[in-house]
Amino acid sequence: MQRLVPERQLWVAVIGQAIADATQKRNLSSKKEIETFNANRSQAVDWLRLGNQDFQEVCDIANLNPKWVIRKYLENGGNEAREIQKKKTKEWYKKKLKEKKYV
Repeated sequence: MQRLVPERQLWVAVIGQAIADATQKRNLSSKKEIETFNANRSQAVDWLRLGNQDFQEVCDIANLNPKWVIRKYLENGGNEAREIQKKKTKEWYKKKLKEKKYV
């Protein structure tokens, strides 16, 4: 097993945290906790895309293939996280259309 240098170890941890943030499930009670959790998950899901330049750069620094990282993310609940994100986006647009606030 290759020993990770501290800088690479840091960026591997960043990727791991993003995957955890995107795929975790929690039982939260307060509205504020739920909103914060959903916002963090949304940011993580958005970040974990092959087209995201920041994500690409972090993978390069961590010496990880971005396609491999995405595959692992999707295998560990990423598909479900993306579906939740799509549903929330659709709900947001529907709400804005009802309010006649076009985006």
